[in-house]
Amino acid sequence: MYLGEPVDLTARIPFDGRIGAYIKVLRRELDDLHKEVHDQKVEIKQRETQIYNKKHKAVPPSWEAGQKVLLQDKTIKKDSNKILTKPPCRGPFYITEVVKGKGNYLWAGL
Repeated sequence: MYLGEPVDLTARIPFDGRIGAYIKVLRRELDDLHKEVHDQKVEIKQRETQIYNKKHKAVPPSWEAGQKVLLQDKTIKKDSNKILTKPPCRGPFYITEVVKGKGNYLWAGL
């Protein structure tokens, strides 16, 4: 069942007087509907992610444990006169462990 198609309001769940059987049929129908909604949400999320990544030219990070990296630091202390002379990066640091695999890393200073 595609959720974008028109709903047939004349379709009825048969009720023959047994409440237990009716509840089972109704629950099965609702479970099927929830599964369809979930599957479509996942599909839409994947499609939107692909569109976003293509538009913004996103590239997954390729860092590995043991590599040297610089940490970008754009913070400037209040009332500081070192705006032009402050180095834009700190480091180098070593990546010691990839925590989640999607851009989160543990690092240690030299």
